Amino acid sequence: MNNFFWIATHPFLSFKIIEFVHNVRGYAHKKINFKAILAWLNQFPETEKLEILDLLFHIHYYSEKEVKEILCKHNEKVLNKLHQDGVTDDHIIYITIGDPGSSTHIMLNLLRDGANLERRKVHLIDSKDIIKLAKLTNELGNGAVIYIDDFAGTGNQFISSREYITKNVPLLNQFSEFFLVPCICEEAFKIISKASVEVVSNYIHAKNDRLLHPDSILLNKDIKLRIVELSSEIDTGAPLGYKGLASMVVFFRNAPNGLPPLFRGNVGQDKKTGIFPRSTDLVR
Repeated sequence: MNNFFWIATHPFLSFKIIEFVHNVRGYAHKKINFKAILAWLNQFPETEKLEILDLLFHIHYYSEKEVKEILCKHNEKVLNKLHQDGVTDDHIIYITIGDPGSSTHIMLNLLRDGANLERRKVHLIDSKDIIKLAKLTNELGNGAVIYIDDFAGTGNQFISSREYITKNVPLLNQFSEFFLVPCICEEAFKIISKASVEVVSNYIHAKNDRLLHPDSILLNKDIKLRIVELSSEIDTGAPLGYKGLASMVVFFRNAPNGLPPLFRGNVGQDKKTGIFPRSTDLVR
C-alpha cells in the first residue's frame, strides 16, 4: 500500500509523526523527517506497521539541550552534597572513562561548558592518563571522583574501566565515588551500586519500560512476538540489541547498542535501514 495512502487512513498519526520529527531533529547520523519515517515503516508488513510506529513513539530521545540540562542539574546536587560534607572543589576530580571522542568526553565537555567547571578549581582527568591521576590523588590524599557518561546498559564497561583505574591508582579508595549519567538501565544501576559507586541519574531505565524486553508486560505477548521476529530477521544474533537489553532511549549523538535493530537497521543498512542507525551501523 502506498505510504501516503496508508497514513491518510490513519490521519491522527500525522500529527504524532510531525511531533516526533520535531522532537528528534538533530540526530547525528540521519536526517529524520516525515518521509524518512514512512520509508522506514514501508520495510515492514502492513499488519505490523501501526504497532511498530507506536513503539517508535515510546522511544525517549535525549536532545543535546536536555542532556546538558540534566548533567548540570545533577552535578550541582552532587557538588552541594560534597560541600556539605566538607569536600572543596579543589579535591573533586571528574574522570572520563572511554576512548577520546567517545560519549564520556562529549558529556564532560557539555558539563564543563554548562556548569563553568573551568572557573572552579576542580580537576578534569582522562582515565587513560593513569600517571597523572595517580599523582593527583597522591597530592590530594582524599576527596571525590565523579565519573561521567551519557548511558549505561549492562554496566560491564564501566566496571571494567573502574577496575583498571583502582588497580593502578590505589589511593582512589580514599575518595568517594559518583557516576553521573543521564540514563542508566536497572542492570547497570545494580552492578555499579554494588561497587560502592553512587549512581546519580535522571532516569533508571527499568526492564518493564522496555516494551520488547521479555520482562515487560506493557505490550501484548502476540504483538511482541511478531515484532521480535521481525527484528530477528535484521539481526538473528541480537534481535533485542546488545545483551538483550531492548533499551528504548536514543541520544542526539548516537543510539545505544542496546537499542533493537528494528530501529537501528543492520550493519551496512543493506537488509533494513534504521530510523536511528548507530555510527557503527553505517560502516560497510
